[in-house]
Amino acid sequence: DTAGVVTQTISFSGGSWQIAALAETHDETLPARIVALRLAFTLVGVLIMLLLFTQTQRMSSRRHYQKVVRQTAEFLREVETVAKVGGWRMDNKGQVYELSEQAQMMLGLNSMESEMSLESFVDLFSRPQGIDMAQALREVMQQGKEIDLELQSQNRKAWLRLIADPVTDDQGNREVIGAIQDITEKKLADAKIEHQANYDGLTNLPNRVLFNDRLQTAMAQAQRNNKIIALLFVDLDNFKTINDNYGHREGDLVLCEAANRIQQCIRASDTVSRHSGDEFTVILNDLEDETVPAKIAETLVATLSKAFTVRGVEVYCGASIGIALYPADAKVPEELIINADQAMYEVKKSGRNGWHFYTEEMQHKSEQRHHLYNALVTAILDDELTFHLQPIITTHSGKTTACEALARWQRADGSWISPVEFVPIAEETGLINQVDYMIMEKAVAALQGINADRAEPIALSVNVSPRLFQTKDQALDRWLELVRSASATVPIIVEITERLLTAESTRTESVLRELAQLGIDISIDDFGTGYSSLSYLTRFPVSKLKIDRSFVSCIGVNPTSETLIETILAMAEKLDIQVVAEGVETEEQLTYLRKRNCHYVQGYLLGRPCDVAEFTARVVQENRHILGR
Repeated sequence: DTAGVVTQTISFSGGSWQIAALAETHDETLPARIVALRLAFTLVGVLIMLLLFTQTQRMSSRRHYQKVVRQTAEFLREVETVAKVGGWRMDNKGQVYELSEQAQMMLGLNSMESEMSLESFVDLFSRPQGIDMAQALREVMQQGKEIDLELQSQNRKAWLRLIADPVTDDQGNREVIGAIQDITEKKLADAKIEHQANYDGLTNLPNRVLFNDRLQTAMAQAQRNNKIIALLFVDLDNFKTINDNYGHREGDLVLCEAANRIQQCIRASDTVSRHSGDEFTVILNDLEDETVPAKIAETLVATLSKAFTVRGVEVYCGASIGIALYPADAKVPEELIINADQAMYEVKKSGRNGWHFYTEEMQHKSEQRHHLYNALVTAILDDELTFHLQPIITTHSGKTTACEALARWQRADGSWISPVEFVPIAEETGLINQVDYMIMEKAVAALQGINADRAEPIALSVNVSPRLFQTKDQALDRWLELVRSASATVPIIVEITERLLTAESTRTESVLRELAQLGIDISIDDFGTGYSSLSYLTRFPVSKLKIDRSFVSCIGVNPTSETLIETILAMAEKLDIQVVAEGVETEEQLTYLRKRNCHYVQGYLLGRPCDVAEFTARVVQENRHILGR
């Protein structure tokens, strides 16, 4: 309020200040000086505002950077948690002076244990891995190496990956910065994959891959120690029947029980593996002689012959076992397995449920069988197989009423292969279905021509393998279609074995009933040599029986065989079933059968198997003879 005083109010930092100036009296330069003063005050105010703005921006940036650092730290902690990775530092004196929160958690430490000596750090890992890690860390510090180790925790419950890298600060001091990662899940997954790659998923036994590796190792060890090893090839007998009747789930339970029984019969140092399906292989190590594998094989046969319980019912398998020895029988693993398999095959042929050592004779037979199989495949493709017809004659009149089509094989060079050689191979390999179809197709065409001018057609008797009813492809449907079409022009007799009827298959029963409805006769071949049962004679539409040649050959020699023949004839008469006796080769046999009212006979005495032309000439001559009378 003083006269001549100039004031300027300045607001600053929440407060206000006044600057006052008193002008000199009667000064002519006063206006100019006042303007200059005001400009000065304005500049000071602007500078103060700039200073305040800069300080505010600096404080805002600081808060922003602090927020970014805090968010980054939180993010890194989250990453550590998700990745199960923790960090750590160690100085040049071997003192671990920093451990991240995640590292402490993985090592089972509390938040207060963030510093420790190298020895204490090593003790957190299992031995001797921890000791190796300590030496590696010293080398990192001394030599500047990097390390990457996989270690187990002290309680062996976790697997940890430890990475360490040396760093040097501006003063030349070296320290180690590292990371720890929890790789327990990875290790468990790797172990699971490795187990699945080397062990059978059902029985938990070594699979073929691991078995071959162990066999190779065992053979090398036996060679160094001058010892013997034995390989046992174990095949369960009649296992397919259990699968077919009770299902694969119960079949799997039987396989697991069989695996347990086999393991209980051998030493812990030996190896049992599941080779495939119902086949097992066993390695017996460090043997002095061959008596041990023989005893173990005998024990295995006895053990596997005992009942298995399926759905509360006792079922039986048995086992066929082949034995091959190293170095006597083979020099390499593959040959040893093949030879043991061949020995097992001989047991199968001999009646099953036993054991057999491999011999060189088996190898020779196996090679012959293999060559013959390849030749048979070619023969089928090249249509080399043909057939012969053998007459079936009424016992009292001597008239040919039927004939049996028998497979024959003449090779391109004109030589003949006996059915005794190639038919069993065809049965074993499944080629029999193709052979049966081919023979029937050709024989039907021949009989159609033979019967063209006959008032009473000659029936065609054809063999069918049990394998046809077990096939999963369309072979049975194709065969049925051929039978249906053929039966319209040629009387058909289908010969089956007792083994087919004892399989208890609803499919078999359905097919046989369909054939019977078409007017096709069902004949049981080789009756009395298999699992004969009166029940299936009433259950299935059987119209004919064939007495096996082994009984017929004993007529006049073995009273027991004669009694069996008479029993079969009496039973067939009561059941209204016709009987054919095969293998008749003497007049004595024919007379015996005629007196006992056997309906039909077949054999070399009455007619050998012959080609179509010869058979046609025979029936034409026979027909003329009948007309001449």
